Amino acid sequence: EKLYLHSKLQIKVLLNIINVLLEFRGLKIFEISDNHITDTVAGYLSSIISSNAQLTHFGIASGNIQDNNAIRVLQALQNVSSLQELSLKNNSISDKAAHDIAAVVSRNTKLQSVNLNENDLKTSGVILFANGLKNISSLTSLHLGNNRITHEAADDIAEVISSNTQLQELDISKNVLQGTGIATIAKALQRISTLMKLYISDNNITNEAADDIAAALSCNTQLQELDMGLNLFKANGIVSITNTLLGTANLRVLGMQRSKVTDEAANSIAEIILHKTRLQELNFSNNCCSIAGIVKVVQALQHISTLTKLYIAKSNLTDEAADYVASAIVCNKQVEVLDISSNKLQGNGAMIIARALKCICTLKELNISNNDIDDTAANLVAAAVYCNTQLRELDISKNEFQVAGVRQILKALQRITTLVKLNISNVNITDEAAEEVSAALACNTRLQELDVGFTKLKSRGIMHIAKCLHNRADLRVLHLQRNKSTDEASYDIAEVASCNTNLRLVNFRDTCLTSPGIVRISKALQSINTLTSLNLSYNNITDEAANDIAAVISLNAQLQELDISNNNLQATGLTTIAKSLKSVCTLTKLYISNNVNPEHETANRTTLSNDASSSIAVAVSCNTKLRKINVSENGFSIMGTVRALQDISTITKLFLSNSNVTNNLAVVIAAVISCNTGLQVLDISKNHLQHTGITPIAKALQGINTLIKLYISNNSITDEAAEDIAAVLMCNSELRLFDISHNKLQATGA
Repeated sequence: EKLYLHSKLQIKVLLNIINVLLEFRGLKIFEISDNHITDTVAGYLSSIISSNAQLTHFGIASGNIQDNNAIRVLQALQNVSSLQELSLKNNSISDKAAHDIAAVVSRNTKLQSVNLNENDLKTSGVILFANGLKNISSLTSLHLGNNRITHEAADDIAEVISSNTQLQELDISKNVLQGTGIATIAKALQRISTLMKLYISDNNITNEAADDIAAALSCNTQLQELDMGLNLFKANGIVSITNTLLGTANLRVLGMQRSKVTDEAANSIAEIILHKTRLQELNFSNNCCSIAGIVKVVQALQHISTLTKLYIAKSNLTDEAADYVASAIVCNKQVEVLDISSNKLQGNGAMIIARALKCICTLKELNISNNDIDDTAANLVAAAVYCNTQLRELDISKNEFQVAGVRQILKALQRITTLVKLNISNVNITDEAAEEVSAALACNTRLQELDVGFTKLKSRGIMHIAKCLHNRADLRVLHLQRNKSTDEASYDIAEVASCNTNLRLVNFRDTCLTSPGIVRISKALQSINTLTSLNLSYNNITDEAANDIAAVISLNAQLQELDISNNNLQATGLTTIAKSLKSVCTLTKLYISNNVNPEHETANRTTLSNDASSSIAVAVSCNTKLRKINVSENGFSIMGTVRALQDISTITKLFLSNSNVTNNLAVVIAAVISCNTGLQVLDISKNHLQHTGITPIAKALQGINTLIKLYISNNSITDEAAEDIAAVLMCNSELRLFDISHNKLQATGA
């Protein structure tokens, strides 16, 4: 009656299992995750569903199921009327399949849970889906996170909430609902009183929604989990919401990360902690309060004993605050997760916290990265690791540890067998400590993620570590960036890739590899179909390796990030790689900058450049979820690529520097900006823009408020454009970097 396939299987094994299932007639629960749903698998699944019309639970998660296959499965599900749970999370399903999702849910009037997180339904798809739920009043759980939903779908989501007054869980995080959309949804939440989990983080929510959110929370006093981080609230909005939380009785999880929490709001959060003595998880990272505000919150944690997860990264913690953190840990002896990364802790502060961690034995995740911790604390950090033998994740990267200190910590790891993630990047390991790294890896055979980037390792050290990873099958993430591995180590790296066929992220940035080494590794990667991120930037790759890189891309249709920038690929090689990207529709990051040198292209230069330009434009048009794109400093026209970007609304970073951008192309760039209102970084430096070109771009930028970095240097901008550029600065109060150097501004414009 129940079958769960929650581990990656070879396609032959998966097909054999599914083939057997064709004979089943009593299946009620069927879930499959982390397996690629090919055309053949989708066909079999459709047959299984048709033979088991009594299904109550159906789920496909992380299956990279394409729209056509999703539609096949959904059409089979339309013959089922007994579904209580439907989960299609993390599948890149677009709005093209929304009509069929709506048809499925409309037939299953006893539906209790729907999870469509991490897809690409967009506003139009969610509106269709919501219409399918019109006759349903039994929902207790609705997850629509990360689907590019705007405020235009808010009324439809609100209507679903109003019809389902027993709703307990709502996830609309990682969308672009903004203040107006969230306010509409929050008003609907004021009509129910059963909500226990609410996730609204990362939605560009402004203060205008704060009062409605507060009112919704006051109606739902049984709330247990709230994540409202990564938004644009102001201090008074945060205070309004946090004051309301004092009326909830059972708060367990509170996410307030990057929420512009000031000292006043920190006092309110401290009050919540003091009143909610069963709080289990607090994320207070990256806020605006002073060290006094942080201390106030941490001091409150000393009055509870239930905390299991504490995140206070990017909080300007210094050694003076370490005693308070340590006391909070001692009072909460079952702490499992501690993140104090990206602070200003030095050796003394780390020693104080590490002593506290020696008093517990429950720690599973420890992140102390990006501080100023040196070898004076290494012994106590090692002791803390030694005492917590259930540790699963350790990150000590970006500190001041030297070889001796790193060795102490690595020796402590040899007592542990549970590690799945290890990040020791940006510390001084060198080849001297490679043996200790290998010994720690040898004891932790289930390791899934390893980062030894930027550690001054050379080929000998890389080879030593790589040999230890041979005959493993669980590695998912491998970072070797910015080490001098050279082609000599490529044999062992290739062996690692061929053994670990579930690799998802490979980072070989700036590793001194040339085309022969990349070819060798790429051939090994062709045995993998799970890659989501591939970084080969800053090497010396030529067109010789292009066919093998293209083959890797073609075999990994769920690829999300590709960086081949700063190599020596020419138009022919880039064309080959770009053509392979047509088989991918999931890219969120594409960096191909600084490759083509026009001086290297001789015969047929124009034809080859045009081929590269058009192939890249087609690749972009196939990947409508792109968030970051860099096509700077190549030797061909980017007109087609920029035009293709007009059909995308998710761009956050756009790099077009040194690309012969003229005033004619500026109008198209302005249209792209208008479609991408979440833009954070724009680089159009080193071009030929005059005031007639920069003016439409500046006017488009006045329609967004998310800009963090703006590069318009080395153009021909004059005083005529100054007022429009000034208006951009006024609209984007979060701007951190602005470069307008090397233009033709005079005193008036400046």
